Amino acid sequence: MNQTDKIIKSKRNTDIHATLVLSNDKTSKKGLIMVHGFKADRTEGGRFIELAHNLALKGINCICMSFPGCGDSTEDFFNYTLDNCLDDIDTCVNYMVENIGIDLKETGMVGYSMGGRLTCLYVKKHPEIKSVALWAAASYNSKPEESFQGSRFDEMIDEAKANGVCLRKNSFDNSTLNFSLDFLNNMLELKPADAIRDYEGNVLIVHGDMDDIVPLDVAHNTYNSLTTPKHKQLEIIKGANHGFGLWTDEMHQSQELVLKTTEYFLNKL
Repeated sequence: MNQTDKIIKSKRNTDIHATLVLSNDKTSKKGLIMVHGFKADRTEGGRFIELAHNLALKGINCICMSFPGCGDSTEDFFNYTLDNCLDDIDTCVNYMVENIGIDLKETGMVGYSMGGRLTCLYVKKHPEIKSVALWAAASYNSKPEESFQGSRFDEMIDEAKANGVCLRKNSFDNSTLNFSLDFLNNMLELKPADAIRDYEGNVLIVHGDMDDIVPLDVAHNTYNSLTTPKHKQLEIIKGANHGFGLWTDEMHQSQELVLKTTEYFLNKL
């Protein structure tokens, strides 16, 4: 197993900071793309790296990347849009195909929270991806009257149209975030629930029953909406909120999350 940090040029000619965890099996075509959540670091508190180590030992090549304005990204958060994130995923997938030799038909994706939203959207464009895992995924279609970061989308859009930017406090760490109109429009126009509904690969959904950021109903609705998967599986972690123990010092919840996901990908890739 080999872990290395790498900078990959994006389609915008910006630097994507990525971490690769590669198998020692140079013939393996198996891959895993790890997609972090809103304003998170690319390792998701180390859980992605733990998952990657587990899988790399079994021949699966893994990559996670920092999105604009997140973690050690040098881009301004203003460039954090779903379109840009999807482009960055595509860039990193292409890197893994061209340089590591993964085959998308033997590749999976795991997305956490907003990363789950992105994963749903990405596999709509790339249905050849074999398996996905959704961790507390924001896999619902947003509406103008719904709240995000404490404000309604329609109010945030009006502000961004008037001022060129919408400023809000980040509910996770109280920093100021400069939302672009493109991000807000993406949140309304791109429909993850519709995108994942007809996916024909394997789907694992893991959610905490105490999640107050993405309610458990979202997981049930996504699971029930899947019409044509080869396999679908819903795992509910008792007592877990959106952080799966990371925020409450109950890391046994994260250990359960990683273990269930490891077992799933070892069986479904």
